[in-house]
Amino acid sequence: MPTKSRQDEDVRGQPYLAGHLRRLSQPVDAKTLYEASELPVVDFYKQLAWEIAQGHVNDAEPLLEPARHAA
Repeated sequence: MPTKSRQDEDVRGQPYLAGHLRRLSQPVDAKTLYEASELPVVDFYKQLAWEIAQGHVNDAEPLLEPARHAA
């Protein structure tokens, strides 16, 4: 059950999903990242699109990984 929101301070405008990718220590598919994120599905995909556009997450289909320069 989702416990987070894109409006939460630690998510909004932050590389939240990239942080999860770093903690997972390997490229993962979107389903695995979604399950780790605790975000509702709509928020997850909006956040993912934002992080890819901002360069925090690399979309190396079918896997996602944190950008090397992401903090």
